[in-house]
Amino acid sequence: MPLFLGYESAIEMLCYLRTRDHDTAEWCVPCTKTLPRGAIHGKQGIATMDDEARELLGHITKPYHVLVKEPERTRRTKTMQPHLWTGDVGRRAFIDLGHDVFLSTPSFVFLQMATELSLVELIMLGMMLCGYYSPSPAFGRSDQDGTSDTALTKLHKQMTCSAQAFELMPLCSEATLRRFIGNRSGMRGIKAARQALPWVREHAASHLETALYLLLCLPVRMGGYGIPPAVLNPRVRVRKPSGDIDCFPDLYWRDPSVDVEYQSDWAHATISASYKDSRRMVAIVCNNIEYLAISTGQLKSIIDTDDAARGLAKKLGHQIRGDDGRWAERRRKLRDIVLPEGFEVFDKNAGTVKEWRRQRGRATRDFAREAEF
Repeated sequence: MPLFLGYESAIEMLCYLRTRDHDTAEWCVPCTKTLPRGAIHGKQGIATMDDEARELLGHITKPYHVLVKEPERTRRTKTMQPHLWTGDVGRRAFIDLGHDVFLSTPSFVFLQMATELSLVELIMLGMMLCGYYSPSPAFGRSDQDGTSDTALTKLHKQMTCSAQAFELMPLCSEATLRRFIGNRSGMRGIKAARQALPWVREHAASHLETALYLLLCLPVRMGGYGIPPAVLNPRVRVRKPSGDIDCFPDLYWRDPSVDVEYQSDWAHATISASYKDSRRMVAIVCNNIEYLAISTGQLKSIIDTDDAARGLAKKLGHQIRGDDGRWAERRRKLRDIVLPEGFEVFDKNAGTVKEWRRQRGRATRDFAREAEF
């Protein structure tokens, strides 16, 4: 009998497979298999699988989240968590991993998780699937004993706080997600998936690059600054006297030309990295592209991030709307979602986040009072 992985288990398996040494994602090809009646839903079914299949499943956390077509097969146990799926997703919704193990495609996983994650979390999942990075394949392991026998209960937080793998092959693209979601209707999760899709951008190089994009570009109602969406890591040809080169700006706006670079402590701290950053910055600026660098320290600081965002908005000719106390609280909540837990603990300029809120609220009231006159 075949087993069909979905939901959290599919995400864990995708992360494991793409972070293997020298992986080229050649395995990430949809097959024509559809979800049949009688798919494995319990411990007894796992026992009938061969050693290779059980070894593969050993890389993900129990209970295994699997898909079934029959309501009577959805009883949950410590080993299995079946999910009823009756909608028709066509013949390209699964990847054949061999040994009767079938994995939901990244696009199908995105649809499944639309009912499990918040809107912002779903956008971040989409960007990870379309990006060059991934959580460590062990992000689902128990913090207490390091085993796979403890249920994965805080998927988003465990993914954001995990060690990250970089320079990986994307598993899908914006176009792939749009085609898959656009061709479905009346299906569980489809409305939330369509709400998230316009904000998903491909080619993010890291989780914090994704976080920076969301903080800057999500609309004010969601806690962002409402800055027009950037393109992430596009190929931009710049001219140099010694020869033209290709640059890949982290966040890029074409009109006017602005490059925002996220300079992480990990990737930009060495002498070699500093030299490359400086050489690239000179080339970009000399080609009439505005250059702004935002460091990890600035991203950790709610004040520094605010200053950088307002400066960027000014360069882009964008007017930030909704600058009030409610927006400040929405921004705080958005930071709590997109940044790793404990990433921001203290702000040297404001003393505490509470003090920053007080100062920002007082400044807003003073501005309103002056406007009355």
